[in-house]
Amino acid sequence: MVSPSELSLDQRVELIKSDTVAINDLITEYQPFIKTCTSQFTGNYTYEQDEYGIAMMAFAEAIENYNSAKGSFLAFARHLIKNRLIDYYRKERKHRDVLSLDYQDDTEEAYYDLTTKQSQIKYDEEMMSSLYRMEIENLKKELIPYHVTFADLVKISPSHQSTREAYKRVIHSILDSPDLLNDLYIKKRLPIQELEKRSKIPQKIISRGRKYIIALTVVMSGNYQYMQEYLASWGKET
Repeated sequence: MVSPSELSLDQRVELIKSDTVAINDLITEYQPFIKTCTSQFTGNYTYEQDEYGIAMMAFAEAIENYNSAKGSFLAFARHLIKNRLIDYYRKERKHRDVLSLDYQDDTEEAYYDLTTKQSQIKYDEEMMSSLYRMEIENLKKELIPYHVTFADLVKISPSHQSTREAYKRVIHSILDSPDLLNDLYIKKRLPIQELEKRSKIPQKIISRGRKYIIALTVVMSGNYQYMQEYLASWGKET
């Protein structure tokens, strides 16, 4: 039997839908994600507890209603959090959006703006770091069925530009072909012969970079927002 620690987030969610304790544990684990979703919606890291409470309830609702056939859990949760916050604002018509602007102290306001901006920058950096760590942990688990570890990736990461370009062509061939991507996720292996035909890269090179190709394909096709942003320049190269 596969232990919970070896499951991807999507698999974990499917298993805990009726387990209140496990749901609460997952909510606690993903508080940084929930806080980030809330601040992104409000446009301000100083959102109120009501808003955060709505976001947490939406996250719990997402767990209970998640269907892996419809995509990744975090994408579904982010969408549901946004919708529930929209509903909340429509009903409450938050007073902060209609505050009187009759009195302003320029010096005090300037100081407030500066400290708020500095605090928000620090907060954003901390949230990004936390979410990036979560993505790394989830990726480690998702790569287990492929027998790929981070230690493997360090050892086999291509050092030559020509090799990287060859691997890119193979990865793009998979990402551009739903049948190949589906084959990778279901069978947990690369369809090397078919990839050779579509990418025009020799089987020998594809086999040598198998683990590297699998790992980057999983990242580029999955719910790894921060890793994908890091790889954005890679993805745009031809």
